[in-house]
Amino acid sequence: MSGPSDTESRASPMWGLVQPAVLLILSEGPQHGYALLETLQARGYLPGKADVGNLYRGLRRLEQSGAVESEWIRQAGPGPSRRTYRITERGRELLYQDALTLTDRANTIARLLAEYRRLYPSGPDSS
Repeated sequence: MSGPSDTESRASPMWGLVQPAVLLILSEGPQHGYALLETLQARGYLPGKADVGNLYRGLRRLEQSGAVESEWIRQAGPGPSRRTYRITERGRELLYQDALTLTDRANTIARLLAEYRRLYPSGPDSS
């Protein structure tokens, strides 16, 4: 049976968590890509070293789906223009659906971990 490659299996679940994080951050106000990346890292939503390219590809997908909009903002003084992203009403609906899905997953994970701890009381998180 053929399954996803290692790269796909690592990337897909990660974007499944980053997408709602991106939408949540953008619901607080518009941000340009690099500031968004810094916020994701500062809040611990991105484990390890982040791939900026993946973030921008994800933002393009969100924009194509109508969940975010972007515009180029000219900076005051010297410096390049920046593409700034903002959440749309469609994005708020998607964030709500993501929150429902994450709640279901969190409940399932909690049940699995409780059963694991019952079976293996000296396993991880046995403090």
